[in-house]
Amino acid sequence: MLSIKLLGSPQIFDDRDSIRISRRKSRAFLYYLAASHAPLTREHLLAFFWPDHERSSGQQILRTTLHELRKAIGSVLMTEGETIAFSAGVDIDVRKFEALSLIPLTEPTPLTAVLDLYRGDFLENFILPDSSDFENWQTFQAQ
Repeated sequence: MLSIKLLGSPQIFDDRDSIRISRRKSRAFLYYLAASHAPLTREHLLAFFWPDHERSSGQQILRTTLHELRKAIGSVLMTEGETIAFSAGVDIDVRKFEALSLIPLTEPTPLTAVLDLYRGDFLENFILPDSSDFENWQTFQAQ
């Protein structure tokens, strides 16, 4: 099962094996998608990650990025029409963290589970060096 950890320094695992994605922007794309609660449209992703590219160029970069990510993580990246999301079987720590934090704290179990998931700040030590990407990323992290 694919596991994506965004609390603390980001990590991606397939079962217990670490997955390395070499391109920083591809990792950012994956993290952004993982942190999203709903499928994202291609238009949204194009505007967010490649705002300075012409549409056709941005679409080609998006297709290439999706292809590279599928080679690295398998078929868990789902595209349906104009939307992109992870399949339900992907384990994403921030989604679990948020779901558990909504449970009333009448019992210690949810609190313990939330604390077990927390390894540090969201995307700790991960930045995109390109200034426009960095500004977009800061906006995303503030949401």
